[in-house]
Amino acid sequence: MPFFWTLRLFPEYLFVAAIVLTAFVVLDVRLLRREIESRPTHEPPHRRTTFRVEGAHNFLLLPRNPGHGAALWAVAHAGLSWFGVHFEYRNVVRDLLIVVIGLVSIVSTPRAVRDDNAFTWEPIKEVAYLFFGIFVTIIPVLMILKAGAGGSRGLLVEGITEPWQYFWMSGALRASWTTRRPT
Repeated sequence: MPFFWTLRLFPEYLFVAAIVLTAFVVLDVRLLRREIESRPTHEPPHRRTTFRVEGAHNFLLLPRNPGHGAALWAVAHAGLSWFGVHFEYRNVVRDLLIVVIGLVSIVSTPRAVRDDNAFTWEPIKEVAYLFFGIFVTIIPVLMILKAGAGGSRGLLVEGITEPWQYFWMSGALRASWTTRRPT
């Protein structure tokens, strides 16, 4: 199976994306009109009527990737091992820099800017829960596939010899594993 086989589905993807985006725009416009009409003074939903960029200093934090990426390129594979997992120093430093840059942005941006944009941590928490669930449910699948035919679930994996079979079996095992769990 070719790696880019999904690109053949691009016309179907565009068709579905157009339907979803159209539905979203129609729904969003209707809800916004209803919200404005329900206000007693018919004020716009935002307190400001002019456009301006606040927190523009955060744009200075954006070009961090090429800069620190080039600086860390010299340390190719040096690193440390922790619980059998190898961590390259450049990856550890990169991740720490991303955290530090995020903290600098949070500390240096006034709280009013985040409040005006209705910023909350809820979407980030939701994604964290989702990824936690994904990683927790893939662990047994990977263990089954790693044990191979000699493992306790050997009947499921004894015929896997090609990468595409590994791909499809990991998805099938994961689907069966996650659907049997209480939600």
